[in-house]
Amino acid sequence: MHIPKPNVMKKIPLLIAILSISLSYSQTCTTFTAPYSQNFDAFISTSDVEGNCWSINGELTWKALNYSSPSTGTGPDVFNGRYLFVEASSPAQEGNISNLVSPSIDLSTLTNPSLRFDYHMYGADMGSLEVIITQGGIETTVSTLTGQQQASGSDPFLTHIIDLSAYANQTVQITFKAIRGSSYLSDIAMDSVFVDELCIIPSSLTTTNITATSVDLGWTAGQTETLWNVEWGAAGFTQGTGTTVAATTNSHSLTGLTPSTSYEFYVQANCGSGNISQWVGPFSFTTPCITLTAPYSQNFEFGSNFVEDCWSIVNDIGFYHWIIATGSTGTSGTGPAMASENVRYIYAEASNLAVMGDVGSFVSPSIDLSALTNPSLRFDYHMYGVDMGTLEVVVTQGGTQTIVHTLTGEQQTSSLDPYITQVVDLSAFANQTVQISFKATRGSGLRSDIAIDAVIIDELCKLPSSLTATNLTATSADLGWTAGETETLWNVEWGA
Repeated sequence: MHIPKPNVMKKIPLLIAILSISLSYSQTCTTFTAPYSQNFDAFISTSDVEGNCWSINGELTWKALNYSSPSTGTGPDVFNGRYLFVEASSPAQEGNISNLVSPSIDLSTLTNPSLRFDYHMYGADMGSLEVIITQGGIETTVSTLTGQQQASGSDPFLTHIIDLSAYANQTVQITFKAIRGSSYLSDIAMDSVFVDELCIIPSSLTTTNITATSVDLGWTAGQTETLWNVEWGAAGFTQGTGTTVAATTNSHSLTGLTPSTSYEFYVQANCGSGNISQWVGPFSFTTPCITLTAPYSQNFEFGSNFVEDCWSIVNDIGFYHWIIATGSTGTSGTGPAMASENVRYIYAEASNLAVMGDVGSFVSPSIDLSALTNPSLRFDYHMYGVDMGTLEVVVTQGGTQTIVHTLTGEQQTSSLDPYITQVVDLSAFANQTVQISFKATRGSGLRSDIAIDAVIIDELCKLPSSLTATNLTATSADLGWTAGETETLWNVEWGA
């Protein structure tokens, strides 16, 4: 097929027109006065870069896009209008660079000048992005971002803020220097450049009035701003994935939180007209457990995460610590063979680094006893082992600790012996809120594993009294007793 030769003459006027436009733009590139901003939405081609008084140099080039970058596994998939990016695909090589240079910007109108821009650096073989300030012919690298900064193309752009107060009252140019990484998975993108007053970060982050489901957040303003952004979430969350709210005072209340959960929050000043500070944080806090209401029971089937059920382990002295277990404790000659009921139980491990006299406590959540007339604690215990120490039951109320029961020494003679049930009268704590601690003290050797299970706080089932045996014959007897209260069922055990 014959392809007609292009009509060169028809293209000359267009070429002349383009050259004229470029010359026209070059002639109007005077020094800009801050505040200055550029969102690259008008950058459709390379000529638009020059037309807006920016320039590009280096082995690679910055390109304008308003869609996802063309290579899978690198570059942004989310954007707002056009952005600039450096294409890292072949024939690009590791270490190749591309410089994007701003026009000259006079900072003399700003008291505390700053540079703010958004960037996206997703790709397993990501290179680096350097920010260079040129003033009076001297180049100074003021920031370097190296390696992958986002985990996926769908992650949002991040905002980077650089303090330029060292260049106050001076005229500068800003260079964004992209350095290609080890493969094509190294597309670097940027957007939304601002040169404006530095929006100073808030300080002194605080939390007050913490409850199981709410908290008041506070901070000190960076300067005179009256708007802030607050981002919060579960401890360890990645910024950009939390919940972000706007605040009009330097405090903010969070509600609807989960009890016994750790959270973090960040604060950012909003100085107006798109001028924002760096984020400050994280500041961490933990909501307490809610107070539970008796009747209450716990059989320790919650696995290893005590926090979920608001129990806690306290190593009072040394390394005698409580462990959730199934089956035996793992040390022969001590501990139970199984749980008292169901599958799991908790025990104090006497092996490893524990020594005689070490103390570990297993502490319940706060429990409100006001619904009970005669509150009581009931639990099953297993204390088999010739080196057995002591188990104390401690009630904490209003900061005061009271030992209400003590078991000392070996109570069973085999791991196969059944658990023993212990009932403790808590009527002295009626209408109060308490915590129960099971405080284990290790004995003289490793055969000192103490186990508990099936904890119940309920109305005290009072002991029957006045036991009698009447109408005795050679082969029969009538047994009798007085009810402890209003119960109608009893268990009777007899033998020789």
